[in-house]
Amino acid sequence: TDLYKKLAGQEGVEFARRYRRHEYADHSTPQRYPYNRTTVMALHGGGIETGTSELCLSIAGYHPATLAPLQDGHGVHDYWM
Repeated sequence: TDLYKKLAGQEGVEFARRYRRHEYADHSTPQRYPYNRTTVMALHGGGIETGTSELCLSIAGYHPATLAPLQDGHGVHDYWM
């Protein structure tokens, strides 16, 4: 679409992606997975939606300012924003 053509080469200038994927290998054959398959997504326009990034990081289990894993016993999850 036109939007993608206009944004070509603009990543890091007009917008940025922040994400974290945890490295897991699942070699099990049953449908029960040995880890939580949750991903927290916060698709937004950056500064337009104040607090969205911070909320995404908190839900995913990270301190919004330091990105340190929270010690609340709930673990951490993949996130994409």
